[in-house]
Amino acid sequence: KRRCTQEIISSLQVAKLPFSINDGKWHHLCITWTIRDGIWEAFQDGVKQGHGENLAPYHPIKADGVLVLGQEQDSLGGGFDATQAYVGELAHLNIWNRKLSATEIANLANCNSKAFVGNVFS
Repeated sequence: KRRCTQEIISSLQVAKLPFSINDGKWHHLCITWTIRDGIWEAFQDGVKQGHGENLAPYHPIKADGVLVLGQEQDSLGGGFDATQAYVGELAHLNIWNRKLSATEIANLANCNSKAFVGNVFS
């Protein structure tokens, strides 16, 4: 198995995510973050696995920003290393402009939500 590290990076702050996804199975992952206090929560398959605080509080995500998935970035605008890339598939990526509740996340993970897609990106 390859080593699998997941992180949230905002400016110079990093939060290590407590996911275990390198088992060859599909997983539902959800990360919430609030701008007011920088509190984040990480859910895997509908179950809260970790949380933290002070992750870029009061630093809004700008409309012209860059979202990088599946690749560790060593420097802004580049610094990618192919040996640090995610190998696998991503499906049903959704982004909301609000924090989802634990119940909403569990419903999404268990396919109990009809047409519940992100209002920013889906």
